[in-house]
Amino acid sequence: EALGAIDDLKTEVVNIPEWKFSVKVRGLKKGEFDKAREKETDVEANNALIAYALVEPDLTLEQVEAFSERSLRAVTRIMEAILRCSGMDDASLGAAEKPFLAGPSEQ
Repeated sequence: EALGAIDDLKTEVVNIPEWKFSVKVRGLKKGEFDKAREKETDVEANNALIAYALVEPDLTLEQVEAFSERSLRAVTRIMEAILRCSGMDDASLGAAEKPFLAGPSEQ
C-alpha cells in the first residue's frame, strides 16, 4: 500500500512559443511505455506517449493525433520534456549507463 502512494513521476511545464501557450507533462509509467511500444508505427507510438504524459491540457489520443500534424518543433519540445521527466533523455541514460560501463576497479 505504501508503495502505491509514492509519487515518483516528475512533471515539467513546457513553453510552446509556436502555439503561444504552455503544456504540463509528466514522466511515463512503465505500463504506458510498454503499451505505446505495441503500436504499429512510430507515429502511433509517439502520439500514445504524448497522450499518456500530457497533464495540462488533458487531451484524448484523437486530439493529440490532430495537433501532431502541427509544428514539428513544438511536438519535439513536448516529447523531449516527456523523455526528461521519464529519465530517458540522453543525459539521464548516459548517467545510468556509466556504472555499468566502468570496469570493476573503476567503480
